[in-house]
Amino acid sequence: AYDVVVANLGDHHGHHGAVVPALPHLGAVVILHDRFYSSLAGPAFATPDSWSRLRKVVRLTYGDDAISDDGPYWLPVEQMAATRSMIEWFAGLAIGAVVHAEHYVEAARAACPGPVKAIPLAYPDQGFVPLRPAGEQLTIVTLGHLNPNKRADRVLIALAGLGKRRDRWRYRLVGPYEESERVRLLALADHLGIAPPTFTGRVSDGDLLREVETADVICCLRNPILEGGSASAIFGMQSARPLLV
Repeated sequence: AYDVVVANLGDHHGHHGAVVPALPHLGAVVILHDRFYSSLAGPAFATPDSWSRLRKVVRLTYGDDAISDDGPYWLPVEQMAATRSMIEWFAGLAIGAVVHAEHYVEAARAACPGPVKAIPLAYPDQGFVPLRPAGEQLTIVTLGHLNPNKRADRVLIALAGLGKRRDRWRYRLVGPYEESERVRLLALADHLGIAPPTFTGRVSDGDLLREVETADVICCLRNPILEGGSASAIFGMQSARPLLV
């Protein structure tokens, strides 16, 4: 009874994993939010006691030599992004696709049997209050799921290089995190001899707005760039705060 089914896919199994088993049967137009889908494909096709199905999907996507019977699925992230991003698998299941940036439109177009169009990510205006005049104490904020790709370690290293001026800054990491990443960053801050960053964990929409409004700088670093459109970067631009990208 539908003219079209639209499936929105991001590289997070907790958010998007439920649609994966249905994709081959949907005949959907797929919105490919990210350039990289290895984190969605891994838990979607592997089981705790067997990687054979996941290896089969990799070979169907990239050829028989793409992975050996005893070879690891996960590679260093830069290598994974270049050779095994898995976007081709998901694009191949769609009747058409939307991507959010030109830098991966051709990868989707080569795999998708239907039309592929680049449409920038849309995000509602949050109505931020204007940036207040800078005071003695300054705040850097990183938004979203905290993982090594967010480069929080590089921010800490940069702060350590500010000499006496580093004591003016505080660094807040706003969003969910793995305990291992928290421990790693706290150990790095201790090694560098700087104030530890603050971890908020997941926050409400209202608290997110307040965190941004107390920020002097929004940090949206990525390396490598695995997504098509950064909601946190759009969020930061809407807030009119200085933005690191």
